[in-house]
Amino acid sequence: MHGAKDNVIQTVSDATASDTVGRTTADHATRSSHSLLRNPLFAGGLAVTLAIVAACLAAPLLTRYAPNDIDLNSLEVAPSATHWLGTDALGRDIFSRLLYGGRMSILVGLAAVALQIVIGVTLGTVAGYHKGIVDAIVMRISEIFQCFPFYPLAITIAAVFGANVWNVVLIIGVLQWPGLARLVRAEVLSLREHAFVDYSRAIGVPTWRILWNGLVRNCIPVIVVNGTLAVTTAILSEAALSFLGLGVSQPDPSWGNMLSSAQNFRVLSYEPWMWIPPGVAIALLVLAVNAMGEALQEHVRPRFGYIADIAPSHRH
Repeated sequence: MHGAKDNVIQTVSDATASDTVGRTTADHATRSSHSLLRNPLFAGGLAVTLAIVAACLAAPLLTRYAPNDIDLNSLEVAPSATHWLGTDALGRDIFSRLLYGGRMSILVGLAAVALQIVIGVTLGTVAGYHKGIVDAIVMRISEIFQCFPFYPLAITIAAVFGANVWNVVLIIGVLQWPGLARLVRAEVLSLREHAFVDYSRAIGVPTWRILWNGLVRNCIPVIVVNGTLAVTTAILSEAALSFLGLGVSQPDPSWGNMLSSAQNFRVLSYEPWMWIPPGVAIALLVLAVNAMGEALQEHVRPRFGYIADIAPSHRH
């Protein structure tokens, strides 16, 4: 009888504690968000990023031209009331291609970083948790990837397998995961020494649950900061590959292949409206996202270190 009563009391106590922790975590997250938004570096970067993304998504509302509409009567026309940013050598509206090309460049950047996070977090977590031979194998593989300069290797792969959107995503995501994997591994090596990991193992919590709830969730600040900064690298990588004709292929617009018109000396010298808009767009987005990443890095590092509650939920 007393045992049953003690179990009920313990259950209620655990539930109350869990609820208290949940409310405390939510309150802390709210205060943390407000504090971050008061950071001028983050707020400015966020405002510019949202403005660019919103403009790209609203492209059909902001321009009456489709990105691939050809007007043979308006070839290489300078900016005017009809074509706000002018037209290119095929009479296509630059403003329309800038907005639709932004969609493509941002999509490639986000997709490549998502792939990079999946690979890097998975391998980094497994290496840090298991250590030994598993850790050695993962680290040697990452070193092999880091031995080769990114752009020569990316250009070679793109030239062999062809230039299209998904090849660019795969190239960027697969070649740039080692940095994140090493960061996550370092955090996991530290976290696995905490008592909550030993306790979870002792009561039979499955390994996958320890890895996800106990370790990966505690690495979220590192992942968010690294992922934010990696987006800019991915966008620049796409622009570089597309500029060389090895990324997003014409006629689909991207900021990178719009810049490729600057390879023509006449365009570079006398028709700057063809290459300045995508160049400015890339610079603005990269600077804005980098500003957000730097602010996030300063913000989360002093606050890092919550310990996920994995054992009580397993008991019940």
